[in-house]
Order: sequence, then C-alpha cells, then structure tokens
Amino acid sequence: MSTLDVNLPASSQTSRVADNGPPSTLWRLLRSRHLRDIQVILVVAVAVLVVAACVFLGIRLVADWPFLAIDSSDNRPLEAVAGAASAAAVATINWAYQTGSRRLGAVDLFGCEISAICRVSLVVDFARSSIEHHMALGARSAQQAPVASGTGSDWTDRFTSAEQYTPVYDKNLSDLQPLDVNAVSCVTQFYTYRKSMMDFMRQLAATPDRTRKQALLGQMIYMQYLMYENARFAVSELVEFHPHRDESLVNVLCSELTLYGFLAEHHRADFRNRRLELRLDDYARLVPELYARLQQHRGGRHWNKAWSIAPELFNRYEALRRQCRSLPALQR
Repeated sequence: MSTLDVNLPASSQTSRVADNGPPSTLWRLLRSRHLRDIQVILVVAVAVLVVAACVFLGIRLVADWPFLAIDSSDNRPLEAVAGAASAAAVATINWAYQTGSRRLGAVDLFGCEISAICRVSLVVDFARSSIEHHMALGARSAQQAPVASGTGSDWTDRFTSAEQYTPVYDKNLSDLQPLDVNAVSCVTQFYTYRKSMMDFMRQLAATPDRTRKQALLGQMIYMQYLMYENARFAVSELVEFHPHRDESLVNVLCSELTLYGFLAEHHRADFRNRRLELRLDDYARLVPELYARLQQHRGGRHWNKAWSIAPELFNRYEALRRQCRSLPALQR
C-alpha cells in the first residue's frame, strides 16, 4: 500500500482514541505498526509465561499429539525448567517494553522535527516567497549590472546558516535503522532534499549574476518541492495519532501544492514535466480524502488545529485545479 493511503479506520475504537488524545506508550506498544517484530516476540514471551504458570499450578497440559502430553504433578525437573522459562519470559517482556519505548520515542522525535520544519515553512510562506523571488529575478533586465554578493535586499543575496535546525536527525540517525524500509526511505530523502535546498541557497547568496541566480533559485524550488513531498510520506508513516497526522499533512500540502503549480508550468517543455504529471493522480485522491476527514471531525477537540488551516488548503488546491483541470473539486 502506498504511503499516500492514509485513510482513517472507521472503527469506533479508533474514534475513541482520537477523541481522548494520543494513546499511551503501553497501548502503542501493543498496536503500533512500527513494532511488529517486537509484538511477535512479546506474544511468544507471554505464551511461555502462561505455560509456565500452568505448570506451577499443577495443570495437565494436553496437546493434540500423545507425545506432547505433559503431567506436571510431582515433577520437579519440569518445574525447574518452567521456572527458568518464566524468568526468561519476564526478562523478554521487560526488554520488549524498553526497546519498544525507545523506538517509539525515535519515531515521535523524527515525526515532530519534520512536522515542525514544514510548519515553520508555511508560517513564513517560504514556498510562495521562493516563487515570487524567482519571478522578480526573471522580470529584471538581463543587462542589469551584477551586484556584489551579500549586498542585496533579500535572502537570495545574503544567506547565513550557522544554526543546526535538524538536531534529531544529526544526533539520532542510528535510531532510524530498526524502522520499516518505507519510513527509513522517506525520512532519509526528506533530509537529503532539505540539505540540497540549503546548498542551493548558499550558492544563491554567493552568485552575483542575476541570470545564474534565477537558474539556481529554480533548482532550489524543485528541491524544496521534493522535500515537502517526502515530508508528507514521512508524516504518513511516522505519525500515528490521526489529528496530529492530518494537521501536519495540511501544513505540508499547502506548500507542496503551491510549488507543484509553479513547477508544472515552469517545466512544461522538458523531461521533468512527465514526472510531475504522475503526481496529479495522487493529489486527486489524497486532498479530497483529507479534506473530507477534516470536515467529518470538524469541531473535535484535537482536530481544531487541522481544521483551522483547511480553508487555506482549499484555496491552494482550487488554484491548482484551475491550472490542472483533471483534478476533482472539493466538496464544502
């Protein structure tokens, strides 16, 4: 199943969890898709513990085959084995809880950092700002004399990046390894495209030639788009609490759709257009489903943040739909 398929389960159980807030660590330990291997080990450990308890209680265990019939009465060697097995099972359960908690912590950290980066980008509307700067550079005369680097009036002429804005990725990279391949791929690609975007921004600030600056800005916009796209994939994989996940998806899509409209027009005549067109089917399915979920849960205690940004998602999707007629209309 594609990481785009992020439909909410319709069960009342899921609805109760969403209404009551993020589930506890113990609940997630038993249900999270990021812990499938640990859950199997946990089931086996609990089964061993139950069998050992039955032995200590003197219950005769009968299997379907005669040679598996075990009589635990007055059988001290068997009780010794059961005691060792129960101790190992308890140790395994403790290990599963500790390991599962650490893995869930890593999942939450990466999901939170990616969501925060995309939220900050939307707050400052970095996507639109990038497009406006690209259009402004294109409108300037090609004969304009180049200016010295660092003396311009916007971030394309001066850029300083002294802070580390991805501490989770920088310090917890090894925690990615136990996760599912889809989660690892999406998270890694998000940070890779983000680094490429920052590299282009540094080149922009060091380039005085306006024509070259516009070309670099166009490439930076493409990297920014790919960063948002993989942020959406990563959020769908990592964030399991539905209101928080949908809030992050709305934040990401507001920037992603804006950049897609620009790139689809800008690369209409080159090979990248065909790759970009492949995304339309995903948007045609994903955005209406997401908007319908937000309408369904409108007024919910944990859905207010996501719904507050829904009108902006509607407007940006409609702007893209006017450009790409194949997209279905959203139902208000």
